[in-house]
Amino acid sequence: NRGAIIRNNIIRNHRARALMLKTSDVIIENNKIFHSQMSGITFEVEKYWMEGDYGSNIIIRHNHFIDCGYGHDNRGEAAAGIINFVGMGDRKKYASAGQFKNILIEKNIINGAYHLPFVFTSCKNLTIKNNSISQTHFQPSRAGEALGIDQRSMIWLRNCTGVSVNKNKYERNAKYYSGQELNT
Repeated sequence: NRGAIIRNNIIRNHRARALMLKTSDVIIENNKIFHSQMSGITFEVEKYWMEGDYGSNIIIRHNHFIDCGYGHDNRGEAAAGIINFVGMGDRKKYASAGQFKNILIEKNIINGAYHLPFVFTSCKNLTIKNNSISQTHFQPSRAGEALGIDQRSMIWLRNCTGVSVNKNKYERNAKYYSGQELNT
């Protein structure tokens, strides 16, 4: 629902996405998400399913993601990261920039991600700052490969404008890390 506040929850052992949202004016904060087989948080518009709308004014902060993405290797899955904003238009192509607006991702901890931490498409005014990311890319992954998503990235962007990436801490001890932090 528009205006939702998701705060101070423990979400664990989920077989798909821990949180899947399709709304605006949302605050997601101080949650612990453990062992989600797919993503931790996904905002996704699936026009080919005629589902959802693009969100705006979204804050994701002070959340802790632990060991997410371990059961997910679907080549055709667009929400292939731990935090995802994905706009799919007709014929499984990414929607144009500016569909998702005014997004702040800050002060989250991602520890133990089997895939890349962030996937963003179709965004305008996106800020990613002061996040701590460690123990990622445990294994080679093909998640999102058919849609061009590079799982070696830390942040994967497509059709985004007004992007600010600041003061994020990346621990580079992952087995499958390419050193590519920003892929536009």
